[in-house]
Amino acid sequence: MEDRQLDYSTKARDTIYTALLQLMQKKPYEKITIKELTERAGVSRMAFYRNYLSKDHVLTAHLDHIFADYLKEVMASGDHQISAIQERFFPYFRQHSEFLQALVKADLDHLIYDKFAEYSKVLAKAVSSKVLKVAAIDYDISKYEVAFASAGLASMLIEWARGGMKESDEDMAAILYRLSGIHE
Repeated sequence: MEDRQLDYSTKARDTIYTALLQLMQKKPYEKITIKELTERAGVSRMAFYRNYLSKDHVLTAHLDHIFADYLKEVMASGDHQISAIQERFFPYFRQHSEFLQALVKADLDHLIYDKFAEYSKVLAKAVSSKVLKVAAIDYDISKYEVAFASAGLASMLIEWARGGMKESDEDMAAILYRLSGIHE
């Protein structure tokens, strides 16, 4: 019984997300109502509120999923050098171009910045423990570096999405290498 409920919740979340993304392609985000969203998704308002608090929550939950998967991919790769992480960054986020472009078009850049700030701390902590062989980095020293890097990377991603992600992943990585001072 519990598996069936979990399966239903997953399907409801997926259809709500898909419906919201479709509606965002057709009209301004602020004009989309929960009623319209649930009708499009084919779920009840109760199902919506069982899974989400708001439209923003639908988007932030999806961002959580994207960033958590990226973090898993980085950690599973075995190569935790900054250059390797950067090389995987653009191809990974290109897979989510439709979603990222919808956020940018709706002027929801702040959602991307917020998740970048949150997950950059997690990534820095996880990578430092693998690369530096320490339990955690000293955030009194590096919290500013992490904040600076995450804001810069988020800005690059947002501008790339705003421009339709026309530049290749390799070109974007080369720009990032140049900006970060990483030279192979």
